[in-house]
Amino acid sequence: LSPEVTALQSLKPPVVILWSQASVVYRDEHLGALGRLFQGMNFSGVRLGFVTERQLKEYAESGETPLSLQGAKVVVVPRVTHTPDSALAGLKRFIESGGNVVQVGECFTRDEYDRERGASTIGELADLPLSSEAVHDWAQTRFRDWGISRDALLLSPADDRPAWGVEYVTAEVGGRRVVNIANYRSDPVKVRLVVNGQPRGGVDLISGAEIPAEFEAPVLRPMLASMLPGFVAG
Repeated sequence: LSPEVTALQSLKPPVVILWSQASVVYRDEHLGALGRLFQGMNFSGVRLGFVTERQLKEYAESGETPLSLQGAKVVVVPRVTHTPDSALAGLKRFIESGGNVVQVGECFTRDEYDRERGASTIGELADLPLSSEAVHDWAQTRFRDWGISRDALLLSPADDRPAWGVEYVTAEVGGRRVVNIANYRSDPVKVRLVVNGQPRGGVDLISGAEIPAEFEAPVLRPMLASMLPGFVAG
């Protein structure tokens, strides 16, 4: 399954989270906010990545897009209270190139030496959701605004809302779609796989079993669904 795994690993993340060493040094809020954002968005069917303050500095100075931002549509900034001016310059360059920046919670109030900075608003402001599940719900409403399309979705059959606690990403391999699925909840969960608005099934390349469009995702056992063009399972 190396071609499928390689295709999934090679996906460029459209959502990138800013990791701030300066904020970690001075406060704990950054790590808590980052954890909530990562967990909530990770169950949304998009690949996530990270960008550092040093990478943003180099981007601002050279204009060369770092690997972490190639393919990025949005940089999410989780309570980055302390950061160098050079990182802010990198974020501004990213916006100038057509990207989006979202400040979640209090951000940019001090520099890397804990010196107070004047008000700095870069991109849009968003309240920090109180839980990872709230982040998950919030993200579903924002992906389109950020120019992120998801033609494959895992939904809860009970209410047709995006499923919580199940990680999935999708890629194209040799003219067919593969979807990597992993349930991180403590119990099996029923999900419905929808592609381009239509329920779709396929074959689990790991076990060889057929996967109907609606199925039960086992706990902590990865599935690699493969769908041939036009294949629909009931």
